[in-house]
Amino acid sequence: MRATSRRRRKGRSPLRGKMTEPIALPPSISKSKQGQTEFVTSDFGHVYVPSRVLYKGSTGLQEIEVYETDTFGRIMFLDGKIQVSYLDEERYHQYLVQGPLLACENPKSIYIIGGGDGGAIEEAAKHPGIERIVMAEIDQVVIDKSKEYLPEISRGAFDDKRLDLRCVDALKDLQEDKNRYDVIIVDLTEPHGPSKMLYTKEFYQLLASRLTEGGMVGVHTDNFDLFPESYGTIYNTLKSAFGANILTAHVGMPCFGMAWSYRIVSPYRINFERIEKNFRAAVQRGMQLDYFHPSTYLAQPTARERAVIEKFNRVSTNASPYDKFEQAATYITGKI
Repeated sequence: MRATSRRRRKGRSPLRGKMTEPIALPPSISKSKQGQTEFVTSDFGHVYVPSRVLYKGSTGLQEIEVYETDTFGRIMFLDGKIQVSYLDEERYHQYLVQGPLLACENPKSIYIIGGGDGGAIEEAAKHPGIERIVMAEIDQVVIDKSKEYLPEISRGAFDDKRLDLRCVDALKDLQEDKNRYDVIIVDLTEPHGPSKMLYTKEFYQLLASRLTEGGMVGVHTDNFDLFPESYGTIYNTLKSAFGANILTAHVGMPCFGMAWSYRIVSPYRINFERIEKNFRAAVQRGMQLDYFHPSTYLAQPTARERAVIEKFNRVSTNASPYDKFEQAATYITGKI
């Protein structure tokens, strides 16, 4: 630490005094009765203040809230956790969906787990060569409210004739459906409650068994600084099922208030040159991919990231599934 002079200029108050003064919240926040506070850790979180409340209610499976905001446009929360915003949904969905699709030679079919807001199917529908889009979303109300209040995310994809929309438990559906798919997308809430069973080694092995030869899986995999245990556990569980065939992209997500990671995994070799070639061809055809670029996958893991993966090396299994919020239930939804 650099030494500081004891002198201070005349008329200026000490820096220490400035540092200890409380920060006044803008009236729009401090007086808001409808704002949503999401705690990320026990002492850090975000405040979202809506200009308009569009919907608040229970789906029977989870609480859903949709707000209009000046910063993010429309945003949706499930059980008090932000899921999606108009501002940055394309970067989320393009890295989740386009990476695996572009890694395939000529994908014809895609199976999307979750994704009730419609962003994942919208990205899949951009590909004219896709003949079948299956979406398995357990909560019909999320679909209905997303179509009603978040239409700029799906952009009409729910009406695509290629879509096979199933309001089912994806785990059970995949166990019973013996079809194979070129790409499978896991667009779920984080591993907590029922969804934690879709982050286990056995589930990833099931996904591998439902892929065609050369097929790819896309999944989002958390933030290694704020959630090192979750990040390391998801990575090591994926590796236990797919081996070293993993490509990672770290992308800033403003509405999450942090970077988020996206992975392409497969039991088959992932050809990065194919991703580049298919990306260039798609852009030349006019496909809108403004938030995606293959070079993001070239970044090598930092020493910090490698240390997280080595330290938190648990493999989540059906017998002992990892639950991200098991020890944090009192603050993850803003309740202290």
